[in-house]
Amino acid sequence: MLVVRILCRMRVGLATPRFDVEVRLGAGLPCFNIVGLPATEVKESKGRVRTALVNSRL
Repeated sequence: MLVVRILCRMRVGLATPRFDVEVRLGAGLPCFNIVGLPATEVKESKGRVRTALVNSRL
């Protein structure tokens, strides 16, 4: 199991707060989960992320 933490920034108006993205790779069925930030935009982004991963052949 590989765990990686990436430090990122997101633009909110004029501010750019920092946040962490954590990735874990493991054996099993291919899937991904988005946790935290239960906003509707984040929930809808899961389909776009899945499509981007399929199209990039990852």
